[in-house]
Amino acid sequence: LHRRLGKLGAVLILAMIVIGSYAGIQSIARNHVPPHYTPAYFLPLVQVAVIAFGALAIAGLVKHRDTQRHRRLMLMAAIVIADPALDRILPGPLIGGPVSQWYIMAIQLVLAGLVLLHDRKVLGWVHPATWWGIAVIAGSHVLTDVLARIPAVEAYANGLLPA
Repeated sequence: LHRRLGKLGAVLILAMIVIGSYAGIQSIARNHVPPHYTPAYFLPLVQVAVIAFGALAIAGLVKHRDTQRHRRLMLMAAIVIADPALDRILPGPLIGGPVSQWYIMAIQLVLAGLVLLHDRKVLGWVHPATWWGIAVIAGSHVLTDVLARIPAVEAYANGLLPA
């Protein structure tokens, strides 16, 4: 049953990547960006998160026969895509957009750290998929922050805004 549902999961993952990316762009185009983010920050925030989620989830699907790797990659993908939920749990507007993302990254890394501790306890070592997940989580936040500061990204995001 899990493998049969996995095929449906693959379709859902691809749909989440496409729809998530499109929804992020349309949010800017309709001026529905959360108030604590600028369009220049929100654009890479959504796009990088969707790509990070997709990369981990697709890698997890590709490695479905390697149970240990599959489980960790899929769990890390879930941690990455929890970003919007964590932004709502943390009062993002009170903390401030880009600053709240560093708190969110800390929470995500704590969650990934629990997987790391589990690996150490159960396996006696940290599984490479756990390290990859941690790298993707941290890297996606850093990449978002870097991209948001690029003038061309800011110009593109502001160009999406309604006239």
